Amino acid sequence: MSELTPRESDLVLGGKNPPPTNAAILGGLAGVKQRLKSESIAERLWALNNSIQYGSSAIYLALHSLTDDSRKVRRLAKKILRNRLGEAGKEEFLDRATMSYFATLNDWQQEIYNPELGMIDSENTAYIVEVIISSISTTELSFESKEIDSLISDFKIDKLKGLILRIIMRTHGNNSLHHQRMFDFVIGCLQKISFVCPKLELLWVGEFNSYRNDCVGNFFEDYFRSYRYKKCMYNFKPSCRFYVCEVRQIMSLFSELESLYIYGNFGDKSHSKNETLEHSSSNLTYEKIKTLVIDGWGVEHQLLPVSELNMPNLEYFQAWISCEYPHSNIRLEQLIPILSGSAMPNLKYLGLCGWDDWNYLIRDIFNYPIMKQLAVLDLHMDAIGGGSSADIEYIINCLKGAINLKMLDLSNNCLSDEEVLKLQQLPFVVKSSNQFTGRDERISSLQSIPF
Repeated sequence: MSELTPRESDLVLGGKNPPPTNAAILGGLAGVKQRLKSESIAERLWALNNSIQYGSSAIYLALHSLTDDSRKVRRLAKKILRNRLGEAGKEEFLDRATMSYFATLNDWQQEIYNPELGMIDSENTAYIVEVIISSISTTELSFESKEIDSLISDFKIDKLKGLILRIIMRTHGNNSLHHQRMFDFVIGCLQKISFVCPKLELLWVGEFNSYRNDCVGNFFEDYFRSYRYKKCMYNFKPSCRFYVCEVRQIMSLFSELESLYIYGNFGDKSHSKNETLEHSSSNLTYEKIKTLVIDGWGVEHQLLPVSELNMPNLEYFQAWISCEYPHSNIRLEQLIPILSGSAMPNLKYLGLCGWDDWNYLIRDIFNYPIMKQLAVLDLHMDAIGGGSSADIEYIINCLKGAINLKMLDLSNNCLSDEEVLKLQQLPFVVKSSNQFTGRDERISSLQSIPF
């Protein structure tokens, strides 16, 4: 029942004016629900934190808060569902809001770091800083990291949770002797940050060039809707001059890192061996890593090295494949550790996107054990289509055994209307927008899109 004497934590019904001393007070679950409707973000955050004591009701209140206008409230709702409501909370979350379940860059506000303002909201913001690599001559490079120095001088640096490190390349030519020097410079910058920033949860690191200027602001949304889409549809691939020599060297710097995005060149030239690292980190376990996305040039060369990393809690793995030559480098052997489930035992989201027509591997891929543990299989963008009707029938039969699958993304491929209709009869969400009859139609349909 309502009381007349308010406690400090009670919500008092009324308008914006001070409530009368005899106003009715809502306590318990009713009070939590009432505060979740408040215009005050602080009130809604308080309500979410206090909803945990109400068991199953807390799950549905947190699910409802995933659509809140405030990013802070949405992020707290995700954390509560994933970490504070047991297996029941996780299962309901994955079942009812599948794509929101995963820890991705889209959870974060992205903002260019301004040293005059400092870090205003380090809990919910991924701050953007840049380093510059320039050619002085054909044999000499210059390195600039002023923004890194400003960032680590911020008095709140120890509270930084999200970082986007953009590498601006102003180099000429492609001198292979510079690859390791460039990578070592970036590692040095990250190392400086790691010494003063022990709580980093998210890191995006990669080359940033003039083709990606629309990344500022809604970083990933704009990036994927424009640059990535055009890149795949036109078979347009800007050269990546930042060579990623060792993924483990990046991962090992931040013990609390949960999400890692890398954009660069993973080709054969980037595989210089670091014997000290091989010895020191071969037995490391990256327990905190939940999300790993690798993108750029020659990503297919990184599939086996990534599968050798010990990431027992990895839930989200996405690889954007951009082969130098169609079918030349992708082999089933590169995928087996991932597809068998042995390399990533807790994987729930597998994305193999942007491949240039690999129907020749489809029959093998859909018949591996990983299919029984996945909640999302993402094959959008040039991954499938144009094969025989028998291929689709085979895929459908294999997917009937995917007992945990909740979403299959086959958008931006080359499936016929009949094939799409058959796939949509499966007992989970099938995304199938923007199908084309072939590469020529994909190209012609996008000629009007300005760069």
